[in-house]
Amino acid sequence: MLVQTLLGLGLLGIAFYIALTVERPVAAVQGFFIAVILVILATYLLFNAGSITFLRFLKGRKSYYYKPENFISVSNLIARMRKNAAGLATISILSTMVLVTLTGSLNIFIGGQNYLDTVYPSDYMISVGHMPSDAETEPVIKDVQAQIKKTADATHLSDYQVAQTTYWSAEIRKIDGRSLEVYEQSYQEAGQEMRTEGTVYFFDQATYEQLTGQKVELGENEILAYGYQYPGKLDAQLEINGKTFTIKQKLESNFIQGKLPQSDLFQHQMGLYLVLTDLNQLGLKVDKNLEFSISSKNKDNKDFTGGVTKELYSTDKMSQYGATYFGGYERYSIEKEWRETAGTLLFIGIFLSVIFLLATVLVIYYKQISEGHEDRDNFVILQQVGLDQKQTGTTIRKQILTVFFLPLFFSFLYLGVAYKMIAKIVAILGATNAGLVLQTTLSICTVFFISYVLVFLLTSRSYRKIVVR
Repeated sequence: MLVQTLLGLGLLGIAFYIALTVERPVAAVQGFFIAVILVILATYLLFNAGSITFLRFLKGRKSYYYKPENFISVSNLIARMRKNAAGLATISILSTMVLVTLTGSLNIFIGGQNYLDTVYPSDYMISVGHMPSDAETEPVIKDVQAQIKKTADATHLSDYQVAQTTYWSAEIRKIDGRSLEVYEQSYQEAGQEMRTEGTVYFFDQATYEQLTGQKVELGENEILAYGYQYPGKLDAQLEINGKTFTIKQKLESNFIQGKLPQSDLFQHQMGLYLVLTDLNQLGLKVDKNLEFSISSKNKDNKDFTGGVTKELYSTDKMSQYGATYFGGYERYSIEKEWRETAGTLLFIGIFLSVIFLLATVLVIYYKQISEGHEDRDNFVILQQVGLDQKQTGTTIRKQILTVFFLPLFFSFLYLGVAYKMIAKIVAILGATNAGLVLQTTLSICTVFFISYVLVFLLTSRSYRKIVVR
């Protein structure tokens, strides 16, 4: 028994280590299934051997064991666990499956809006990216806006407004405390392999004020900074490729959320956003990007963005602008497809959760009824030797509570440990709002706890009726 207990604790420790130390979303997906197998094996071992080892420990404590209610409960539990450990482990695993399945599917469905606002913030978007940082932008902006107007007229896109934004970006090479190293374009042009930690976005003061409507005063080499899950320090200073900037203010929110596309945020689960008086202060040769956000009452014009990008490619504008990327999207079709996919996942999640829940309830009910018949004769004998109705009721209640809520305790423990891993997995699929993910998970746990208690009340009544009749 002791060997099995130690083996179960060891497997559970490995599974917990995998879940708590995962950092990358892709690693979370790979490690999840390994951790699940380890937890299942550990649960059966601990319920089968660990519980009996613990009860024997209690039995060895004379001050605890030799009390009528404890003596009877512990003795009955030792006998019960030998017969029913596998059933309790099954209840724990099925309960965990309900919680994990609902947590994942519901968070993906609810977090879809955040995903759409992050990657596809406007009705239509035209992007001209990866231009040299010293490239002239005014001719490009005028040319693209003229093409937007031409295509809008040709495709009958009416009542539209265009908002243009210019910013710089760079892939992060290394983060070390208050130091940041980014890849410059010369590194990319050399064709060397880049191992990126995430993306840093640079905005000038005028663009920040345009996006937020807030006025700021920045001196030379002063910056505003916001980090999304940024592992470095953003307090007093930040060194970027050897040049030091003073952080005047650490911003509390992502000021481009819902305004500019941030697809890299889902790939790396990390982003850094910096505001400078003038982007030329950086002294870096990084990517310059132009975004054209178009809002319109006509949101389902599939020909518009395709027409603009096709025209830009066909006229060889890429070489003329020095850009290496042209892109565009139309949100309506993407959102419709996303809703269908998320809705399907939610249906599958609810369907599987209902199956797991029904299986849990049936196992619990069967155990209560079958064990009630087994325990009845024992309690009859105890009442005949002097155990009164009050002591019988107390003993039954204590025994039921211990057996019934032990699987629930393990289920919530497993979900709590796996929460970090689950959050990273659902983030890949769009649920990046950490507060919303936590709120949804807690709501699911509350509903499941109430459901579990209701099942407990119903089945425990049947058990008592069988035992005390």
